[in-house]
Amino acid sequence: MNATTVNLTRLADLPLRAPVAVGPDATVLETARRLRAANVSSVLVGHPGTLVSIVTERDIVEALAQGVDPEMAISSFAVPNPLTIAADATLGEAGERMVANGVRHLVVTDDSTAIAVVSMRDVVVALLSAASTTDATIAVFCGAVGDRPEFWLG
Repeated sequence: MNATTVNLTRLADLPLRAPVAVGPDATVLETARRLRAANVSSVLVGHPGTLVSIVTERDIVEALAQGVDPEMAISSFAVPNPLTIAADATLGEAGERMVANGVRHLVVTDDSTAIAVVSMRDVVVALLSAASTTDATIAVFCGAVGDRPEFWLG
């Protein structure tokens, strides 16, 4: 892995999947099932391509642990105005923005349309897949990932 990999790899060049979305009236349980079925760790709440809010696996686990009714509308605790990043931004910029803001997901946009969600896991996988076996380090994030437990898991 080298600075070139980080600074030149654009998000648009990565094999990112289209965002998964649920309607604002979807229940917590329906949203959890949608996450599971799509094998993703976040969903956009709203209509496909529209930035309304985002919910992650962690948000759902926290809500359920606090006793939220699984039949409650997901929009009642979805995070409004999710952080975004342009599709032409680099891998390094995505990682830096996640670390700086303490988040693990960014909505990738093309103009004002949501075209994907990039996770910290996506960034690390892309960096490691570009790394040689003798240079597999995640120090590109200036040690912040290893120092902050919230980034240890997906």
